[in-house]
Amino acid sequence: MTTTFDSATLTSTARLAEWASSLEFEDIPDVVVEAAETLLLDCLGCTLYAAALPWSRIVQEHVRAEAAPALAGVWGTSLRTSVPLAALANGTAGHGFEIDDVDHRSGLHVGSVTVPVALALAEADGGWGGRELLTALVAGFEVGLRVGMAIEPGHFLRGFHPQGTIGPIAATTVAARGLRLDAAQTGHAFGLASSMAAGLMGAQQGGMVKRLHAGRSGESGVVAARLAQRGFTGTDDVFDIDFGGFCSTLEGKPGANERLAALVPGLGEEWLTPNVGYKLHASCAANHSTLDVVRRLRTDAGIGAADVASVRVETSHHTVVHCGWDYVPGDIVNAQMSLRYGVAAMLQAGNASVDQYAVSRINDPVLVELASRVDVVADESIDALGSTHRHMTRVDITLHDGRVLRGEAKHRIGSQFEPVGRPEIEEKFAQLTGRLDGIDGAAIHDAVVSLDRLKTTQTLSTLLNVVVGGSS
Repeated sequence: MTTTFDSATLTSTARLAEWASSLEFEDIPDVVVEAAETLLLDCLGCTLYAAALPWSRIVQEHVRAEAAPALAGVWGTSLRTSVPLAALANGTAGHGFEIDDVDHRSGLHVGSVTVPVALALAEADGGWGGRELLTALVAGFEVGLRVGMAIEPGHFLRGFHPQGTIGPIAATTVAARGLRLDAAQTGHAFGLASSMAAGLMGAQQGGMVKRLHAGRSGESGVVAARLAQRGFTGTDDVFDIDFGGFCSTLEGKPGANERLAALVPGLGEEWLTPNVGYKLHASCAANHSTLDVVRRLRTDAGIGAADVASVRVETSHHTVVHCGWDYVPGDIVNAQMSLRYGVAAMLQAGNASVDQYAVSRINDPVLVELASRVDVVADESIDALGSTHRHMTRVDITLHDGRVLRGEAKHRIGSQFEPVGRPEIEEKFAQLTGRLDGIDGAAIHDAVVSLDRLKTTQTLSTLLNVVVGGSS
């Protein structure tokens, strides 16, 4: 059953639903297809790397205990389970080590909430053509990013984590398009997923729960779409409601939907997927511009940590709130979110790779003491430049000999403003998967970059459903 709408009278919610449900591969420009394949490759590398880490293993144990029908694989293991539980496990690993993609405009790590959903549904369905998978993914990318943009930065500054709140919207869009729901059913899926949205930025202070936000989003997206497919109804204008709607509630003020309405007319013309950013450091993206500057100053001056007396970082209020707090050693996520720890690691090792966030490193007394000499302050002149410059940074490194090294960056390397291309992501993928026993990274790479020509996604799913080791 297909529902036809009069676009001139549609709510923003219905317009998004109509567009997503009617999207076909032929509608997607080649540059967007290439960007989607690159996003997929990055997500798979990040997920496989994190699949053997403790928090991922705990979720896998939970999934195994549920003894659900063996329909879809949990990547990096031999385990098979239901579609929602596969999305839960793979999504948790996908956001499992702060190295997955991140979109500056929405704050969403879109890969880990969409890719696990699409591949699990495809596998349970006996495999889709590569073009069908890409179409579902692009629908989820575009809708999730647009909804996120409509409520940032107010949504984040109220303490919500986009991965857990916007994530279900992107996930259910992928599921709805993959299940071929019509526009009305997709609108109801949006309403259902919106009521499943949850995730607090307090998770960055420690514990494993931040990783779970992506997994829960994927699981919720599958459930919402499947319920809508069966006739279960949701709030089908959920993005447009002034009181109690998704946008107005999460941003914290009525009328937030007006910004969403301004984004909708560009659907199918102004594609957001090619501008999604990537991470080249294994930490919070808000740290990266500062880490880029510190690395450059360190290299150019030929200094090491022993030469440094103190560091002063001037940045936005957003970054200070997000990751500028005093570093107190705890668990890995706390270190990955900490700007002060990241600067200390960069000064000592010259990089902020996955190795710098091992348990032995984050508790190293030398690094902890060095982090205490990093000062992070908000600069009103940076805030005045607006949200696009929220990662702008000015860094002063004072040396023991009295010299002061100064540098600044407007944006981080890897963002939409200083983008990296597929070669950098291929190198990152090779570095992550090259550390893993049992993974055929070259074959996965080849399947992904030729996905638009792949007859069945089962080829890719088989490559992912193997036991890995070595990431930790």
